Amino acid sequence: MGVETVDVRNTDTIIHIVVRSRNHLAQGIRELRSLLGFPNIIRLYQL
Repeated sequence: MGVETVDVRNTDTIIHIVVRSRNHLAQGIRELRSLLGFPNIIRLYQL
């Protein structure tokens, strides 16, 4: 997983990441939840 950009706003933090597969994405979400203390990921967008 690679972090492309981080955009911090008033109440939100938007992190753009690059992953190689859905499994890689799932692993990254689990790691981000524990690392950053986020109980959930609100939105995921695929570009």
